[in-house]
Amino acid sequence: MYFGPGYGAAVGALSNIITGIIFNPKDIPFFIVSVAVGLIVGFIAKKFKFNLVTAIVTGLLLSVVCPLIGTPIGIWVYEGLTGTGTDFLFIWLQKVGNSIFISSFIAKITSNFLDKIGSCVLVWSLIKSMPRQFTKDKLFSEGL
Repeated sequence: MYFGPGYGAAVGALSNIITGIIFNPKDIPFFIVSVAVGLIVGFIAKKFKFNLVTAIVTGLLLSVVCPLIGTPIGIWVYEGLTGTGTDFLFIWLQKVGNSIFISSFIAKITSNFLDKIGSCVLVWSLIKSMPRQFTKDKLFSEGL
């Protein structure tokens, strides 16, 4: 967010690729989600003052976009399961007749609301607490 969409996309991609190599190569395809996050947050931060409202709206947007991109990857790599508590919701949704995509998407979006909104608000709060000489006036002045 602080340096723009290009840097955000690069950091997101490299983070997923490096941790995928170190821990689990099956996680590497999810780098596409991290690239999207970097681009979206970077463009929003360039276009709007990153205040609390912008942070919440950005989190809401990411809560929908990330599962839209990640669900097909998760189905391809892990057959829709995540290895988390949301798998119970995924299995239940499938048992009551939903498709694998709908079941996986709903399970992911529910956890993403808390995760993405919380992350964006945390970033806003960290940036807001930074000393003035370390913030970019264009992005953070008056809007904090």
